[in-house]
Amino acid sequence: MNSTSYVFFFNVADYYRVMFGDILSNKKVVYATGFEDINPVVRIIARCYWSKTINNIISLPLKFFFNKYYYHKNSHKNENVVFVFHGSFYFLKAMGYFSYLKSVYPNCRCVMLLTDTVDSYYRLFHRHFAGKFDVAYLKNTFDAVLSYNVHDAKKYGFYYYPLWYSSLSTGVAEIKSDVFFIGRSKDRLDKIHDVYNNLKNKGLSCKFIIYDVSKSECKYEDIMYNKFLPYKEVLRYINGTKAIVELTQSGASGFTLRVLEALTYDKILITDNEILFDKEFFPYGTSKKIIKLQNIVNITRKEFFDIAKEKIAYKGEYSPLYLLKEIERIIKGKDETK
Repeated sequence: MNSTSYVFFFNVADYYRVMFGDILSNKKVVYATGFEDINPVVRIIARCYWSKTINNIISLPLKFFFNKYYYHKNSHKNENVVFVFHGSFYFLKAMGYFSYLKSVYPNCRCVMLLTDTVDSYYRLFHRHFAGKFDVAYLKNTFDAVLSYNVHDAKKYGFYYYPLWYSSLSTGVAEIKSDVFFIGRSKDRLDKIHDVYNNLKNKGLSCKFIIYDVSKSECKYEDIMYNKFLPYKEVLRYINGTKAIVELTQSGASGFTLRVLEALTYDKILITDNEILFDKEFFPYGTSKKIIKLQNIVNITRKEFFDIAKEKIAYKGEYSPLYLLKEIERIIKGKDETK
């Protein structure tokens, strides 16, 4: 990383800033969300002009005009710079932004980081003004595409890289529980409710927060439905619990944020993510604190609290510092084969 700068284009979700925390103080790393450091009036006009809502009704012409305002630092022109985009920034395709960057920064490299399944991105960009999510376009446009999902990496020829995470102390009071779950209902609401009931029946204190649930499906008074929490508030629940529940979405096979939270804050992880029990893929699957979801039925309340006392020997192997090293390794390898 000595002579290379990194610009990460990620959205404003507060948990991403936590995930990148270990590298944000580095002067060679920039966290960008678009339209920074420009006239506020121009920013408002540009955001409206690039609005998905507006452009899905009528596609506004000449979007490329705003490329020069999206991110522009003269300091990068004479150095090696790697622009890293979150998958949701695929919409910039409609403005020709990726080719624009390469014309302005001739020495740059562009990398796409996919933190969701390809199927999820297909749904996200269905009938989107940027056009459908196109894997061939990604592979032809970017110097490297990294996916957190093992199956997608194998299927589409992407580089595999798990998610990354940085530890953050909340500095505020913990919210106590034995088991904590937070996530969208997606296609798994019945499964979430079943896990909740099983754990409650063991006499365990459960804090469950579920989003995107219709009013008719909100079955339990002590489950928090559809209430958004900032991530620092979520960390109060995580720091105060003994166990985190991870329920994977269909087609996902890889690390999730819940896995990294459990490792970082030394919590039990109750999970249906089978790949975590592959020793070559995930050595921590040998820990008593990584529990297969189907096995929780046979664990008594006493056994649960005994397991909670065990320690996971996590040493920060999934810090974003290693993400930078992996990107650097991939790009160096590509340069050497040219």
